[in-house]
Amino acid sequence: MYRIVETVKSRRPYDSTRRRKQAQETRRAILEVARRLFLKRGYASTTMASVAEGAGVSVEAVYKAFSN
Repeated sequence: MYRIVETVKSRRPYDSTRRRKQAQETRRAILEVARRLFLKRGYASTTMASVAEGAGVSVEAVYKAFSN
């Protein structure tokens, strides 16, 4: 009979501080661009694609940052 012994490393705790900060910065950039475009073009003429392009993110990222 053989016995297999494995050494299991303990997991370090997940720290999402950096990811949260990046998400906040992305959200802030989107808001700044959206505000600027709303003032320049108006709400009806501002597209999600133009906001995303101005913020340097994808349209999906804009939706994800604001949940709707």
